[in-house]
Amino acid sequence: MAALSVYLFGRFTMESGNGPASSLNGAKVQELFGYLLLHGSRPHLRETLTTLLWADVPAVQAKSYLRKTIWQLQVSLAQLSPPTAEPFLCAEGEWLQANAESDLWLDVAQFECAYRQAQDVAGEVMDSATASHVEAAVALYRGDLLEGWYQEWVLFERERLERMYLVLVDKLISHCAAHGRYEAGISYGAQALRHDPARERTHRRLMRLHYLAGNRSEALHQYALCVETLRRELDVTPSERTNALYRRILTESGAGERRGGGAGEQGSAPQTQTRDRAATPSGRTPASSNGEVRDTLRQLEQMLHLLGETQQLVQRNINHVAATLDDLLGSRS
Repeated sequence: MAALSVYLFGRFTMESGNGPASSLNGAKVQELFGYLLLHGSRPHLRETLTTLLWADVPAVQAKSYLRKTIWQLQVSLAQLSPPTAEPFLCAEGEWLQANAESDLWLDVAQFECAYRQAQDVAGEVMDSATASHVEAAVALYRGDLLEGWYQEWVLFERERLERMYLVLVDKLISHCAAHGRYEAGISYGAQALRHDPARERTHRRLMRLHYLAGNRSEALHQYALCVETLRRELDVTPSERTNALYRRILTESGAGERRGGGAGEQGSAPQTQTRDRAATPSGRTPASSNGEVRDTLRQLEQMLHLLGETQQLVQRNINHVAATLDDLLGSRS
C-alpha cells in the first residue's frame, strides 16, 4: 500500500498507511494540493498559482497567502511519510510540482491510465485484462470530481473526466453485450444514464440489452422512458433509429443474431432463444398463453401512453406555429 492515497472523485479524501489522514486542513491547502496532483506532469510557476487561488486579492497579499499555504501543505504532508522518503512536493525557486517519485497513489491517475490503455480499443474486442482495468477504473469514479468545489478549473476538469467516464462505460456495455453478460451491461447503462439521462444512444443500447436478456417488456419500458426523458430534458422526440428498434422489438420481427457487438447500434432486435415447452394441442401451455395476454395488455398500455404524449407534442407545435403566424400577420398590418 502507498504511503499516501488521495481520492479526488467524490469528496476530497486522503488515507495513509495507518488509515484515514485528516491532517490536511484548510480549503486553500486542499485546493492547492488537488490542483498540483491533477496537473502533476509539469511544474507550476508560483505567480500562476497565486492568480489561480487568489484572483481577487492584491498581488503582494496573494503572494504572502501562497507562501503560507505551501508551508502548511509541506508540514502536513511531512507527517504522513517517513523522514527518509521522497517528499510529495518538489519546490525549486519559483516553481512547484507534485513529486512523481514519491510514494503516492491517486485515483484520477489510475483512472486516466486505464482510459489511455483502452482509448483505441473497441469494447467488443477488449481482452479480459483490459476489460478488468476498465472495470476497476469505472469503480474508482465514486462521484464527480471534487464534489462541493465550484472553482472554474475544477468545473473544467470535472466535465473532462465525466466524458472519459462515459466513454469507458460505453466500452464496458459493448464488452458485456458481446460476451453475453447482459445484466452487467444493463447495470453499466443505468450508471451512464445517471450522469446523462437524455443520452439517447444509451437508452437504445439498454433496449437491446433487455431484449437480449429475454425481458421484452423492460425493453419497451426503456423506450417509454427514453421518450419521456427526451421530451422533458430537450423537448424532442426519439430519432428514427430508436423508433425503428422499438417497432422491431414490439413486433418481434427482428432477425439479428443474438450477439452484443453492436448493442444499441443496430436498428434490428435479435431473436430471443426458443424454449422447450409442454404444448397443448394448440401448441401453447395455458401459462404461456396467459403470460402473452398480460404482455400484450402492457404493450397496449404503453402504446396508449406514447400516443397521448405524441398528441400533446403535436398540439404544442401547432400552437407555436399559429402564434408565429399571428405575429407575422400582425407585423404586416
